[in-house]
Order: sequence, then structure tokens, then C-alpha cells
Amino acid sequence: MRAYPAENRSAWLDGHVHAFATWGGAPAAVWYDNPSGLGAFRRGSFHPAAEFIALQSAYRFRAHHCTPGEGHEKGLVEGLVGYARRTYLVPIPDVASLDELNERLAQATAAEERRHRARQTDTVGERFAAERPLLAPLPVRPFLACTRHPVRASSQALVAFDGSRYSVPVRHAGAALWLRAYPATVEIWTAATLLASHPRAFAKGSLTTDFWHYLPALVRKPGAFANAIPVRQAVFPPEPAALLEALEVAHPGDQRRAHREFLAACALGSGIEPIRWRAACATALARGEATAAGVRSALEGTPATSGTGLRLSARLADVAVPAGDVGQYSRLLGSRP
Repeated sequence: MRAYPAENRSAWLDGHVHAFATWGGAPAAVWYDNPSGLGAFRRGSFHPAAEFIALQSAYRFRAHHCTPGEGHEKGLVEGLVGYARRTYLVPIPDVASLDELNERLAQATAAEERRHRARQTDTVGERFAAERPLLAPLPVRPFLACTRHPVRASSQALVAFDGSRYSVPVRHAGAALWLRAYPATVEIWTAATLLASHPRAFAKGSLTTDFWHYLPALVRKPGAFANAIPVRQAVFPPEPAALLEALEVAHPGDQRRAHREFLAACALGSGIEPIRWRAACATALARGEATAAGVRSALEGTPATSGTGLRLSARLADVAVPAGDVGQYSRLLGSRP
């Protein structure tokens, strides 16, 4: 049992993948009640989407499509759906996120396995364990529960999909790319390289950007920093955010200079581990060198250019650390048998 952010084909696909992984295998046949997300009924027959055919090929199960409007064909399923809704979703759970809701549903599923059904001596979990060997093994490679769409990046390095737009690195502006749409995320690829990953937007007209995609353009035009949408949407880690604040305080009459320094410091973080760059920003601030040069110095491990060193509190500055006695190593080696 799993909740999804919206009714879409990738949600149907992910539901199958999650269920099969939870069960540890795939059943021989799956019954469906008008699965519009996986295809369409035309003239009394179901025409599957290409993604659904790929799903069946990966897990090797047969699909049986119930007649639309004929609820008697699947009465047990209707009853179980009603039981799950009344038991776990009434009243509506008060959760902070979809992940929290899914965690609660996972716990509910685990508790359900300890329950005894009417006129049964074994628990639900014990009965399922007896049937598990009948499931087909899972595919060696995980199935990608997404739909794939050819897209082209605009001159603003934006890709349009399902009424929303997503950014890619500016060097790919105008390029023909591929978009993978998952239930909660979208990924944008070249033929073999992941360029961008964004939370999926469901409000039409949404614009989702990544500050780092536009950093080269902002470095060339720092005057755009104050009003650029990627900057307004960016959420910087605490250390770079503190560096930006320190630069704006240091240059109250010349914000462009402050932003130029900050962008230069950000450029130093490209291509290295984010934790190293954040640590370098923190070190530059502690040294009193809130500049791009200060961040570079911290990354290279060179002494503070101002000569002030780290700013320690009075309590720490008074701590005396005695010099080590290297002779202890010789005495230790001499004591060996």
C-alpha cells in the first residue's frame, strides 16, 4: 500500500515496482479495473501503453482487464480497498509529507501481517510466506518506473514538460535531450549522462531552476544576481549563506561587488565535494577573510593571507597544549619482546 502525489502513468509503474519488491517476486497474473494510466479501452478491448508492455516484459506477468462498470468481477478487491481506506485513511492522516504518509502505510502493512483473518489459524504473514515461492523472481536490473519524453532545452536552458519548465546547465541550451518523469521527480539526460534532477511540479506554469545550472552565466553578468530567478529559488547551505551575508555587510554601497565575490567563491565549489566547499566557506569566515581569495586559500590549505589566523574564543585561546615526547615511541618499541 503506497500513496502517490498525482494520478499519472509513472505512479502506476512505481506502484507495481514497489509492490513486487515488497513481496519479493511478481505474480503470474494481475487483475486491473480500467487502468487508464497504463493504456486505454477502445471498442471493448484494452490497448496498453508502451511503458506497460515494458513492465510486463520485465516482470513476466499476465494482465487481466476487468470489464469497465462490472464491479462484480472483482468484488474481493473492492472489499479490500474499502477495508484499507476505512482502517488506515479515515480520518485523513495528518502528515507533513508524502514520505511520512508512506512510512505510516508501511508500518500498517507490517502490522497487518500479524493479523488473523476470520476462520484462519495462521496469520496473514504466515499464509503469505507459504505462497511466496509461487512468485516469479524479480528482474536482475531494477525496472525504471518512469515515462520517457524527447525534449529540447530553450535558449534560457529550460525544458518544458507537462505544463511546467525545468532548468538544465546553461551549456546545454538549445540541445535535444531526454526527460524521465517519475512520480515525484523528473530527470533530464543526454543519451547517457544525467544533467539535472528536480522535484516534479504539478501546478501548471511552474518554473523550477537550479542555481548551479546558471552559475557560469551569473559569473559573466554578476549584476543579474539580485533579481535572477535561480538565485531567488536557491537555498544555500548555512556556510555559503553566511559568507554572502558577510560580503553584503562589508560592501553596503556596492552590492554588485559583494555578489561578484560570492559568485567567484561559488565557482570554486564546482567540481569538488560540497562538504569541502562548505568547510572552506566556514574557514574563510572564521579567519576574517570573507572573500573568494579566502575561500581559495582555505581549499588549498594555505595560511590566512591576513596573518590573523583562526579567531578563537578567549576560553579556547588560553588552552595550553604541551609538546609531545617523541621518545615515547622508542621506549614503546624497545619494550616489545
